[in-house]
Amino acid sequence: MNETIHMMNFMCTANIFRRVSICLICSFVFSGILYAAEGEKNEILFVSSHNAGTREVYQHINYFIDTYRSLGGSSSIVIENMNAGSIEDFCHWRSEMRSILDHHSQARLIVLLGGEAWSTFFSLKEESYRQMPVILAMAPRYGIELPEEDTDPFPRDPAHVDLIEKTAGYNIQDCHTFHYDIPHSIEMIRSLYPDTEYLVFMADHSYHGLSQTTQVKKELEKYPELTPVFIDGRESNLDQAAEIIQGLPSNTVILLGVWSMECSGTINSGNGKYALMSGARNLPVFSLSGNQIGRTAIGGCVPPENTETGRKLGEKAYRLLDLRIAEEPDFQHTPCEYRFDAARLKQMGIREEYLPEGAIVINRNITLYDTYRNELIILGLLFGLLFLGLLIALYYYFKIKNLRNHLQIVTRKLRIDKNKLKRSEKELRRAKEQAEEANRMKSAFVSNMSHEIRTPLNAIVGFTSLMVDDMENPTEEQKEYVEIIRTNSDLLMQLINDILDLSRLESGKYTFSYEWCDVVAHGRNIIRLTDENKKQM
Repeated sequence: MNETIHMMNFMCTANIFRRVSICLICSFVFSGILYAAEGEKNEILFVSSHNAGTREVYQHINYFIDTYRSLGGSSSIVIENMNAGSIEDFCHWRSEMRSILDHHSQARLIVLLGGEAWSTFFSLKEESYRQMPVILAMAPRYGIELPEEDTDPFPRDPAHVDLIEKTAGYNIQDCHTFHYDIPHSIEMIRSLYPDTEYLVFMADHSYHGLSQTTQVKKELEKYPELTPVFIDGRESNLDQAAEIIQGLPSNTVILLGVWSMECSGTINSGNGKYALMSGARNLPVFSLSGNQIGRTAIGGCVPPENTETGRKLGEKAYRLLDLRIAEEPDFQHTPCEYRFDAARLKQMGIREEYLPEGAIVINRNITLYDTYRNELIILGLLFGLLFLGLLIALYYYFKIKNLRNHLQIVTRKLRIDKNKLKRSEKELRRAKEQAEEANRMKSAFVSNMSHEIRTPLNAIVGFTSLMVDDMENPTEEQKEYVEIIRTNSDLLMQLINDILDLSRLESGKYTFSYEWCDVVAHGRNIIRLTDENKKQM
């Protein structure tokens, strides 16, 4: 057992060294762009609590700088650390905060990161600090009350306070908070393990650890059926925590809070992992703050991993300082979410359908589809497009084939119709020639007939006129008869001429000849001829 504990301590030391290395690297990264010249008027001051979330603080500041610079912000960025350690070191926090603020008294904007920085700032009563423009971020809404004086001892059970209420009277420009949802965490535990009788809560003696312990104690008063067991970092180290956990019965559930600092002052970046591994056995472990999910804890109702806070702060600072837009302070609260580890759920025999609604399951087994999801989707789309193209090609192939067959049928019909038209054309040509021949024969017949009729008719008219002229004293009646013969002969001659004219009209050889005539006399002749015809009838 002791060898195991020594190995744990060695690994803890290695983690501490890695954490310190990260901090040094971050300091060198920012050293080129950050400075803290006294009297500088165009600067944004970051005051970090320098707690165990150093890596997260670095990420948020980095997001802030990237966003602010990309928008065109011109203010310098300055970072100061309070170097807040265990809760017993609170007596140095106020002096450290005053020193930082006084050194940058002309800063255009101050960004406080972490619960230690918040509570320390709100404990400063000087009016000059109250007028400083401040943005609050990266801290839970509920914390603990610091003693009034640095010389006062820190109480065993400090007062539980709402830090948002503390903002009254201060020049707060923006505020981003979260909270540890202890009621939902307890209800989740009772739902998954209804036989739970002992609830172990484990937290260190840092500001966050003591704040969590204070909140859990207050909430557990509502559940008298649960027996609380508190592993307080002010009294126990990892070895003692492992011994306490080993002596607990099987109907025990562990709720893990912040554990980064032991009572001896040693920083444990493993957050209670090794103590739980050696002492928890098969007891279910849940997390209150999101740490150790997947390594030790099954899951929990925890604050979300919000990476947008730094970007939002950068946008807010740009609007306030560079665009000079006066805005009402925005108090944004990030609700907790249910987050569980897939491997730990399987290990503890918890089915996902038993989890609270909207729960997020992380660290699932990565399948081939998960690894190459985008590639497989693209490949599937390509196959789909190829298959669709094949269907379209087959469709047009058969359609073209049908059209070709139909075209062949139509071509044969057209060829047959063409032959018929050729035969019809020959017949029509033959009929036309026959008609033209008949027309010529008709014209020749009419011409001959007219000529043959005109000859005897001229003889009749001529000899009639001679007979009348040879008569001595012809009677009026004889003269009238001769006149009738002459008139009818003229009419018959006119009829023959008309027939010849019709023949010329058909052949296109007729020419009109215009002359004057007596319409009255012509009408009288028609009337007289009509009367003669009536008498003969």
